[in-house]
Amino acid sequence: MSPDRPGDLEQERISVETGVILMPHGMCGGGVSAVKFTEDLLAKINGREHVYTFNPVVHNHAINKRHKDLGLIVVEERTPDGDWDYNAIPDGSILLLPAHGHSPRDIEKSREKNLLYFSAACVLVENEWEEVRDEVKKGRKVILI
Repeated sequence: MSPDRPGDLEQERISVETGVILMPHGMCGGGVSAVKFTEDLLAKINGREHVYTFNPVVHNHAINKRHKDLGLIVVEERTPDGDWDYNAIPDGSILLLPAHGHSPRDIEKSREKNLLYFSAACVLVENEWEEVRDEVKKGRKVILI
């Protein structure tokens, strides 16, 4: 960002002379909670009903495979405007919203379809999304990385 033009993004060249390999450190607390919540929910349902999600619950292939093996159905269909396709989930079904958050529209659509929905969203992620909503209400544009 240029100090002369606050708010403007300018392209910079970055050269990397030294690479650092970080050791894996596991999931954050929100991810751990989301995994536990998902597995507890699937155990309680015990295959009696389908449990759907629009995204993998966490960003971990092994855990997502285990969840699918336990019966979690990941719906990947989207509408032409990019929203999740709620028509892919039968009315009255169970929906699990993932750890990385969801939009207020997801709650609205879940209610319209009479879904029993649960949020596995990390509290820290929810706080970040709330801050983004507050800034957008003030007319600011937000880039969240």
